[in-house]
Amino acid sequence: MAIDHSVQQGESVMSIAEENGFLCETLWNHPKNSRLKAKRGDPNILMPGDVLHVPDRGEKKESAGVEQCHNFKRKGIPAVVRVVLRRPKKAADEKIEHEATGPSEYKEPELKAVEDEPMADVPYAVYADGKLVKEGKTGGDGKIEAKIPPAARGARILLDPGTPKERTVDLNLRAMDPIEEASGICKRLNNLGFQCSPDAAENSVELASAIRAFQARHGLEETGRADGTTRSAIKDAYGG
Repeated sequence: MAIDHSVQQGESVMSIAEENGFLCETLWNHPKNSRLKAKRGDPNILMPGDVLHVPDRGEKKESAGVEQCHNFKRKGIPAVVRVVLRRPKKAADEKIEHEATGPSEYKEPELKAVEDEPMADVPYAVYADGKLVKEGKTGGDGKIEAKIPPAARGARILLDPGTPKERTVDLNLRAMDPIEEASGICKRLNNLGFQCSPDAAENSVELASAIRAFQARHGLEETGRADGTTRSAIKDAYGG
């Protein structure tokens, strides 16, 4: 039965397709989803409340000889999660103090980004929904790439597993909002090291300060506004 599915936080076209027996491309390229596709651009990054049409399932038949073994490969399985681990080169040694310009006026301090570098040659283990899916070491770029089930709700990375230095990085899969939304900008900036809470308002001082710090780091005009150039730079720096 065809339905118009209201997207919940943590869902993507891939997870919805997996749960309903479709390929991601089948739903994303369906004519009734053309407006959503044009608006969001990325099937992995939807906003709660978006509506995705899920059509009736059809039957596909394949001809094959009898009394023989046949192998059929399911497309679109598995999904891939990619993470780049970075760490500060040095802590900021400059103390930030609040400034008051008058008895009842308050000036938010500028946020300064700390220089960072890739976490290279670090042993890791990746778990998806509690099951081990990959072990290895990060490369020179600090990247981890692992295949996971499309409908996995969460993933966890153990760094230096089984040693006194073991620590955990929890990944909330499909929690990223579109870059067109204020929450999407905040989440990306926060993950890039520019402090910004996900619920910061679009025109808030907090968001403007985080944007200005990002612009300063990347050689952009420090306007504190998320114009098209800044949004593209944030998306490129974040990787999506």
